[in-house]
This record gives sequence, structure tokens and C-alpha cells, in this order.
Amino acid sequence: MTTERRPRRRQTSAALLSNQTLLILVCVLSVVLVALLFVSGSLHNDVPAGTGDSILGSTGSVPTGDTGTSESVTTTGPEETTIPPETSLPPETTAPPETTAPAPTLPVTPQGGNYINVGSGYIAEVIQNNVETFDGKTSDDYSHPTNNYLPKGTVDYCDRDIVYGSGKLTYVQMRSGHRIYEKKKIYPPVENVPEVERYEGKLPDHNEIGAASMQTVGHHTVLTLNTMWKAPFYFDIAPQKYANPDGGSARNYAITSLTVKYVDITFCYATEFTGNVTIPAGNPLFKSAEIIKNEADYTLRLHLRKTGGFYGWHAYYNAQDQLCFQFLNPTKVVTADNAYGADLTGAVILLDVGHGGDDGGAEDSSKQWDESALNMMLARALETELKSLGATVIFNRTEDVNLNINKRQENLTNTSPDLCIAIHQNSYSDEKVGGFDTMYYTPYSKVLAEQIAVRTKDAGIYTKSRFHWSVNYFMCRQTVCPVVLTENGYISNADDLAGMIDPVTVAAKAKAITQGTVDYFLSINK
Repeated sequence: MTTERRPRRRQTSAALLSNQTLLILVCVLSVVLVALLFVSGSLHNDVPAGTGDSILGSTGSVPTGDTGTSESVTTTGPEETTIPPETSLPPETTAPPETTAPAPTLPVTPQGGNYINVGSGYIAEVIQNNVETFDGKTSDDYSHPTNNYLPKGTVDYCDRDIVYGSGKLTYVQMRSGHRIYEKKKIYPPVENVPEVERYEGKLPDHNEIGAASMQTVGHHTVLTLNTMWKAPFYFDIAPQKYANPDGGSARNYAITSLTVKYVDITFCYATEFTGNVTIPAGNPLFKSAEIIKNEADYTLRLHLRKTGGFYGWHAYYNAQDQLCFQFLNPTKVVTADNAYGADLTGAVILLDVGHGGDDGGAEDSSKQWDESALNMMLARALETELKSLGATVIFNRTEDVNLNINKRQENLTNTSPDLCIAIHQNSYSDEKVGGFDTMYYTPYSKVLAEQIAVRTKDAGIYTKSRFHWSVNYFMCRQTVCPVVLTENGYISNADDLAGMIDPVTVAAKAKAITQGTVDYFLSINK
């Protein structure tokens, strides 16, 4: 009987299946174990804020390293409030800074004042010293004592088109309201010299002024200011009444008396004025300062120590690009026991000797004498008298040379004297016209001109003596100090010519002018 083996084979097969199943289960469990370990690690590293292991601890401190120290940071919420994980900030991330709105851009042309809209992008720069300006809201060529002079270096936006005035005169119109000659005619010799340079550019939308100092320096008081840029300004002495200021070509800026009480300097486009203007102790000119905020700019008001006590001014930019105003102080003189009654030691007097060189001036009918030589004769006689009283006398020319009006102006500015006397001889088509003329332009030149006229009339040298306001002579329109023009007879008149070449009469003329000058100095020292 044979043995049956099939059931045994089934047993082996079942054992093998059981081993394979076990292996599969082991693998599955291993995978599950690894997955659990991974999940467990992820959960451990992603702890919600507010627990002891959060980036910002419960005290709101930021970790500073392995030392465990921290720097306090103020939080905006309570400590128990937690932040969801997705809003947590990494340690190196900081909140964006708060931003402020940019300052509003100021209009190119301010409202109010004398401002004129000329657009932007085109600049005019003053390239000469003490450039005379005119009212931009008119087109005339009339000089007024109330016109302004701007220093070299002043810049502002200007009209791209040239402004045409009377005749062939051309001007540049500035945004500030100043109108300036594009070119100025000077002589001798006759030439047209540019006053401004124009170019493309951009300027700040405002200006800032800062008080630097005010000092008494020799014969002057000097105010120094810091500025953001060299913007124009307006300079006024007030209050002052004139005979006929609005008369057009018939204008007359004669005055009865000098009534000014303060000086106003208005700084165009200034939105800030910092610092205090402190008057130096014992200053003979000013007693106080006041800063006034206007609609579109600032005004500095300097109160004079006495009514009418103003004698001249000049503005310039120094080596540090600071804006400086130089004011003439009253010259100190004392009475003395001499023929004129005063000691002029310390006084500085400029003699503007008319004509010279190729410009001989007026001539007599025989052409034997010209004005240039006669002017020098009288100037030398006047020098002798003034020096005898201790005055320092300066000539703008000592030889027979050309001296154009720009050089005369520069000489006056650079020497900055206490007063200037221009010496000329007159001429007229009618030979019967003769006599002496004294003329002034600025209000503070009136007293000097009047005193010289009175003394000359009293001397009985001329048949007629006239004293009046005049716009005709360029030097009289300068602001540095009192300037007067003396026309010492008519070379076209035979009697006047005889006096011009007679040494005795010339000496008498010099004595009369000297006495008038002394009277002026004594009057401002009262």
C-alpha cells in the first residue's frame, strides 16, 4: 500500500506563505514607524506662538544669541494673545518704517508781492556789480530812487523772450518783478555791455534766510546773512514822500526833508528766516530789528536810531557766498577853531573828476579849453581845502585818461567813502545862460547838495545858483553814500569861463564847496 505525500506539500506551502506575510508586515510597520517619526519631528519644530519655545517669548523679547540674553521690544498686544504660526516674523525681519507724505511743492510763481509769472526752466544771472532794476510791470526806462540794485551773482527764473522798451532798449524780465537791461550802454568809448547771462536750469522752489551776524566795521555796519541760494530781494527806505513820483517822464523825486524811519529788505521766495538779528551795542545807525512774515516771503525791518538817519547802502556776496548788506554810518566830526569850524579827521571824501582822455567834455567856443582840464583844476583846489581840515581825499582819476561809467561806479563801491562830490562844468546853446547848479538823486544826498548850494550862493561867485533833484547823472544814482553833482558854471558863457580859468575864483569855489561839506557833516552829528 503506497503512502500519500500531498498533504505534507500543502503544509510546506502554507509555511512559506506565512513567512512571506510576516516579511511584508515587518516592512509595512517599518514604513509606518518612519512616517510617525517624521510627523512627530515636524510637529515638534512647529510650536504655536505663546509657548516657551516661540520666536518671540512670552515677555516679548528677541533672542540675541547663545548667551540667553535679550533686548526688550515693546509689543502692541497683551502677553496671553498668541499669533498664528503663519504670521510669525523670522528673527531677521523688521517691520517696514512708517512713511510720511512728501512736502507739498510750492508754486513756481508765488502769489502777492511784485511776482510775475515767467514760467520756469530759464534762468537769468546778474554778471555785473550793482545792476539797476526797473519795475517789471511797466515797460519804461525811468530811473527812480525807489528802484533796486541787485548784486553780482543774483539768479532767478526769467522770461525766455526779451522785453522791448522805449527806443532800442531791451530788458530781461525776472520772476521777482525786477526788469534788468539785457545790455547797458556805457561810455567812453560807447559800447553795450551785458548785464545778465541767461541759460537753461532749475532753481529751488523756495529760499531760506538765516541771520549770521551784524557788526560795526569802521565807517560801516555790516549785516551778514546765510541763504539757500542767491535769490533777488527788494530794498526800501520808508516812509518817504516825494514831490511827483508817478509823473512818468515828468517824474520828480525831490523831497522836502528826509523822513525815513526804517529799512525794509524783502527776501523773495523765503519761507523761513532763522536766527536773530542782534544790533551791536552802541551802533550809531540802528536801534532794533524786526522779522515780518509776508504772504509769500519774509521782510527784515531795521529801525533807524533817529528819523532821517540814513546815509547809504550796498549789497554783495562775500567769499563764503553769504549775502552782505553794508550800511554807511554817520561820520564823526567835531567842531574846531579854524576858518571852517570843524575838524574832518577820519572823513573820507571821493572826488569824481568828470570826463578825461578822449572824452574832453564840453568845450569853449574857441576850443582852447575843455571841461576835462577845468574839472581837474577845481578838484585840486578842493583837495587842498579838504585836506587842510584833516579829511582823506580820493580821486577816481588823477590824470587825463578815459574812465567809463562802470569804472567810476566800481571805484565808488570799492572805496566806500563818506560822501562823493562830482565835479563838472556845464554848457548850453544859449551863451547867455550861466550860473551854478547842484543836483542830487537819492533822498539822503539832499542835505549835502543843499548845503553846498547855499554856501556857493552866499559866496557871490555866480549870477545865478540853482539846486534841484535830477536823474541825469549816472553817478548820482549810486546808493553807496551821498553823491552830489556840481556844475560849476557854463563853459559856453564868457563870464563863467573867465572864472573857471582864474586861480582866485577857482579857490573861492573850492572854499564854498568845502564849507558846504563841513556844514553837512556837522548837521548829521547833531
